[in-house]
Amino acid sequence: MLPVAYQTQGIGIGDVGIITDYGGFDFLFNICASHTDPINPGDMPENFSPLNPPLGPTDIRGYSEYKSDSYIASALVGTSQHDTESTGLIFESLASEGAILTMPRGSNSKDLGNVVRFRKYASANAEKWYKYVNEVRGREVRNGDVRLVIGYDSSTAWGMATFANLSEQRSFRLMFKPIGENSLGRTYGWEYSGIADVRSGPDICEVEKLRNLDQANNHIIYENQCLFVRTLNITLQDDVWSRLAADSEMFYLDDDYETQSPGQHSQSFVGNPNRSAGAPGVGDRGGRSSDTFMMEGLSSPAQHKSSEAVQFSHLAPALNIHPTKIINKLLLREKPNAKMAITGDGDWISVLKQTDQALPSSEILFARIISLYDICEEDGQN
Repeated sequence: MLPVAYQTQGIGIGDVGIITDYGGFDFLFNICASHTDPINPGDMPENFSPLNPPLGPTDIRGYSEYKSDSYIASALVGTSQHDTESTGLIFESLASEGAILTMPRGSNSKDLGNVVRFRKYASANAEKWYKYVNEVRGREVRNGDVRLVIGYDSSTAWGMATFANLSEQRSFRLMFKPIGENSLGRTYGWEYSGIADVRSGPDICEVEKLRNLDQANNHIIYENQCLFVRTLNITLQDDVWSRLAADSEMFYLDDDYETQSPGQHSQSFVGNPNRSAGAPGVGDRGGRSSDTFMMEGLSSPAQHKSSEAVQFSHLAPALNIHPTKIINKLLLREKPNAKMAITGDGDWISVLKQTDQALPSSEILFARIISLYDICEEDGQN
C-alpha cells in the first residue's frame, strides 16, 4: 500500500515510476523528497540524494486548464449539451467507436519550468534507477519503462466512457450526471443506451478508507485523481542495459522494437497540434557530450499542456508500446556512443500535424523530430 501522505496528494512532480499496462502509475519514489520524507519508501536507490538545490516556487507552473463541466471527446462524438433538468452532460455519436473524459469539477495542472535540471539529474542517476527498480523493487521492467514526472493534471472527480463495434446502431447516447450527495459533495455517474464501458471516480469506499487513515485532514476533498501525466522517458543504450543484467546475474527483459508498429492501433483525435509546436532550438547535435542524448527545446513545458496536446495523451494506452520507447531506440542508433536517450512527451507531441487523423507510427514521429532537429541546426549555423 502506498504511504498515506502520497495517497492524499496523488502524483507529483519528481515522481519516478512506471506506466502500467492498464494505464495506472506505479509510484516508486520521488527525487525531490529526502530519504526520510513520508512519501518515499524505506529502501531507496543506491547512494540516493534528492535534487539539490530543491525546486523553488518559480520552478513549477500551476494553472487551471479546464473549468467545471469540461470534457474531452473523440472527434466523431457529437456536440455535447447541458441537460437543463439534471445539470448533466449529454453526448451523442454516430461513430462506431469513441471515448469521452468528463471533468465535472474542472481540473488543475502543474508543470515543471526548469526541465533541464531534471534531464541532467536523470542522466546522472538512471542506471541506478533501473537497477533499483528491477533488483530491489522486483518490477522486472523493460528498457524504456522508467519515467520521471514533469507535469500532470488532477481533479477531484471524473468520468470516462468508451464504446466500440457499434456499427449496427444508428446512434449512441450517453449522459454524465450527478447521482447523489455525501460527505464528498456531489457524486457522478453515467446513463446510456447501447453498449459502453463506463467508469467514474473517485471511489467512495476508497476515499472513506483514506480519510480514516488521514486523521489530520479527514474532512477535506482530496484532489488526488490524476487525469494526465507528462514524463521524461529514459532508455539505456543496449550495452549499458546488458551490463546491468550481467552485473546483477539477472535476465533483463527487453522489447523487440523491430516488430512493433504502434501507430496501427491508434484512434482518431480532435485538436490542432501545431498550436503547441513552440519555437525550436534543440542545441548542438554534433558537439553534445556522448554520455546522454537529450532532446531539448522542441516545445516548452507550458506548451506540453495545451488543450490540444492533452487530447493526444489518451491515445497512448491503445498502443502496444509508447512512442518514446521506439523514438529513444532510434535516437540511440543515431548516437551509438550515448549511454542513454531521454525524451519528453512534448518532444513527439510537438511534431504532430493537423492533417494527422490518427497517431502516426513512432518511425514517422522520429523522422519528423530529426527533420526539425536538422533544420534547427542549420538555422543556428546561419
